[in-house]
Amino acid sequence: MIRASFSDRHPAGMIAIACVALLVATIFSYYQTTQWNPEMRFWKAAAAAKSEWMDSLRKSKETPVIICLGGSATGFGIDAEYADRELGCRLVNFGLHAGMGADALTGFALSKAKKGDTLLVMLEPELLADSEMEAALGVQFSHAIGEREILNWDGATSSFHLASLRPGASNIFGVIGKILMGRPMYRYQLRDMRKGGLLTTPVTSGLAARNSSPESLSESAKKLLKDLVSVARERKIEIIYGLPWVYSDEGNAHLVRRDRSKFLNDVEKIMPVIYEDDFGVSTEKINFRDSPQHLSETAARRRTERLVKILQEKFVVR
Repeated sequence: MIRASFSDRHPAGMIAIACVALLVATIFSYYQTTQWNPEMRFWKAAAAAKSEWMDSLRKSKETPVIICLGGSATGFGIDAEYADRELGCRLVNFGLHAGMGADALTGFALSKAKKGDTLLVMLEPELLADSEMEAALGVQFSHAIGEREILNWDGATSSFHLASLRPGASNIFGVIGKILMGRPMYRYQLRDMRKGGLLTTPVTSGLAARNSSPESLSESAKKLLKDLVSVARERKIEIIYGLPWVYSDEGNAHLVRRDRSKFLNDVEKIMPVIYEDDFGVSTEKINFRDSPQHLSETAARRRTERLVKILQEKFVVR
C-alpha cells in the first residue's frame, strides 16, 4: 500500500503554508530594509535632524531659506550652522546619500521647500550622468521616513517597488559579521554630525584623486532637471545649480576642470549655474577625508564662505 504524502493529501494546506511563508518573508524584508538596517537608520535620523534645523531657521512661514540639495558631497561640504551664525545666511544642508538617486534626493528637498525658498541643486555630476534617476536605496528611504510621495514629485505614478525592498544576503550577513567582530554597524555616526547637518568623519584613508568627471547630462537627468524647473516655477521657488567640491592631483586637475566646465554648460541650458574659478576642483589633499568629495570640517567652512559670497553678490540671495 502506497501512502500519499501530506502535500498530495492536503494541497490546500501546502498552498496556505507557502503563502504564510511568503508573507513573513515580505514583512521581514520590508522592516529589515526600512527600519532595522543600520545604514537606513542613520540617514533617517540625519534627515530628521536636518529638517529640524530648517524649521528652526523659519521664524515664520514666510521666512525663506536656501536648501542645499545633494548627496554626501553636500552633506560633508556645507556648514549651515556657521553660515547662519557668522555669515547671516539661512542655509539648509540636505546632503544625504548619493546612492539614494537623484529622484529621491530631489523629491525629499522639494517636500520641505516653501514659496520664496531657493533650491541650490548640488547633485554630484556622476548622479546626473547616470541613466537611472531612481535607486533602490532611495525607494527604501522614502518608505523609512513614511513619505513615499517624494518619489513622484514630478507627477509620475509611482509603483510599490516591492523588489527594491529586499535586504539582500550581503546586507544581512554584513550586519551579522559586524556584530560578531564588534565593529560599528555603520561607517558614520550621528555623534559626528554637527548642528546644522554638516557630516564629519575622522577617517582619512582610501582617498584617490579624480582624473576625470562627467562632461554632460544624461537624457534622464535632463528630463529630471527640466521637471524640477517646471515644478519650482509653479511653486515660486528659485533654482540654482552648483558643483560640489572634488579632489584631484596636480597632474589631472586641469582635465577635471575642463570636464566640469562642459558639464556646467550643459546644465546652464536648463537652469542658472554657479561658476567658480577652479570649478570646485581642489588639489589640496588635506581638505578631504574618506572620499575625494568629502571635505574636512575646516574645508567645509571655507567652501561655505565662498558659496555664500557668490550667492549674495551674483544671485542676490539672503
